[in-house]
Amino acid sequence: MSLKLIKYDRAEHYDLIAKWYAAKGDTPVTDWLPDTTYLCMDEKHGFSGVGSLLLTNSAVCFLEHIATNQELSETTQSKALRFIVLSLEQIAKNAGYKVILGLVPEDHFSLAEFYKRQGALLGSKLMRVAFKYFQ
Repeated sequence: MSLKLIKYDRAEHYDLIAKWYAAKGDTPVTDWLPDTTYLCMDEKHGFSGVGSLLLTNSAVCFLEHIATNQELSETTQSKALRFIVLSLEQIAKNAGYKVILGLVPEDHFSLAEFYKRQGALLGSKLMRVAFKYFQ
């Protein structure tokens, strides 16, 4: 399965992403998705995941707005999640960031476990912040 990173275009992709969030009982506000939002394109299944980098003027950036296409298999969603997170980490590293932080919803154990497998440290259960220091 070949995956590609596609830059988010609000006019072209917002409705699709909103549908993914709706499947989780959430709705993103149009202006919440920054220009540093990317989608995972799966050659077999089409768009399969999305994620954003929130950039700062410090050495820290944030990984946010992670979602996958709930109509796809768990395996395909997992591959999309991994691809999005690792791709955004690389973009952050290349931009000179030293730390990446991501909020993990309390009920999203698979995302928390995924971050841990990627070497991130998890904060307390109340905060559920995943952070990773780049070498």
